[in-house]
Amino acid sequence: MSHFFKSSAICRTPLIGVFLGFAGALILISPLGRGQPGKYGFAPGEIPPAVQGAMSRLGANPDDPSVTLEVAKTLINQGRMRGNSEVVAIADNLLTSMKDGKNMAEALKYRAIAQQYLHEFDEALELLELSLSLNGNDPTALLTRANILLVQGRTLEAKTACRALAKTGRADLLLLCDTTAKALGPEALMAASRLNAMIKSGRMDPALTGYGYSVLGEIAMFQGDDKLAQSLFEKAQIADPENLRVRALHADSFLALGQPEAAINALDVMADTDALLVRRAIAFKLAGDAASLSRIESEFSSRVQSNLQEGHIGHAREEARYFLEVTNEPSKALERAKLNWKVQREFEDAWLLIDSARAANASDELDTVRSWMRAETVVAPELVSRLPRD
Repeated sequence: MSHFFKSSAICRTPLIGVFLGFAGALILISPLGRGQPGKYGFAPGEIPPAVQGAMSRLGANPDDPSVTLEVAKTLINQGRMRGNSEVVAIADNLLTSMKDGKNMAEALKYRAIAQQYLHEFDEALELLELSLSLNGNDPTALLTRANILLVQGRTLEAKTACRALAKTGRADLLLLCDTTAKALGPEALMAASRLNAMIKSGRMDPALTGYGYSVLGEIAMFQGDDKLAQSLFEKAQIADPENLRVRALHADSFLALGQPEAAINALDVMADTDALLVRRAIAFKLAGDAASLSRIESEFSSRVQSNLQEGHIGHAREEARYFLEVTNEPSKALERAKLNWKVQREFEDAWLLIDSARAANASDELDTVRSWMRAETVVAPELVSRLPRD
């Protein structure tokens, strides 16, 4: 069971997201086609061909639900790949306005996927329940539901949700889901060993290989084995090079190993999400690249200010890490970590709250994480080691 994890090191970082990147209404079609600034989040001349083609089909078939659904899928896929929430939000608007969309399992499912990406987790779960009431054997909907429960820190519920995948006949998805749900608990190593064996056997859908290696990489990270985590995230990145989440995790493993230049290389993609920006800032700071760090600090500070003015907490996780590791402002980091904890309760959220509380000398805040860990049977060494003994 434990042969899979036999390296060394100490780590720090994130969780597991849903594995799929999925391949406004009609009034917005023409401006998009002309590439006007800001429409759908794409700058003039930078609208992907897939989006142009999708919108052209919608313009020719504005009342065809199947076309609207395919266009929304394309927009969600492009938005997720590029880290562009505006594109995903417009896809959700298309689905919301779609005729009879409330009675279509697929439309409800993709609305849920959009809401998940926009951090509206409760809304996403409600939509998934409606979708599953129409098609209870949809593996994507079942897996998405389990992953959202994990994001919310409802680990025990997620384990139960994963078991529903058994009825789909997809043993690979069931194992991926089950391993993810057990990643922070006492069964983590045994679950990882089973998943590793399935990947090696070739019985897993090749399209899921990158996802599988990312799950194994996170478990290695949770166990404190940064070297193994880095090698597994490298395999995940090779298998799924456009997955921004995998690249962020890969960068985290390099940062934990004290290799900021390698982290910068892993983050070398045409996307500027907050998650990527904060990791670039940390890497440039560790590498001593003051000029690059200054540029990112200017951009990130502007985003933080905008989020504060709008009362938006969807990026509180990244802001907490920015204040903690880039600007060394533990009180601000703790404030954002506490806000983030109301929405997300994963590995990264837990260690951010722990480290921010300790840096801010607010040890009473640690009981929040302890209570969650006890309730959800979380025993990951990288969290346990961060908490002072009771």
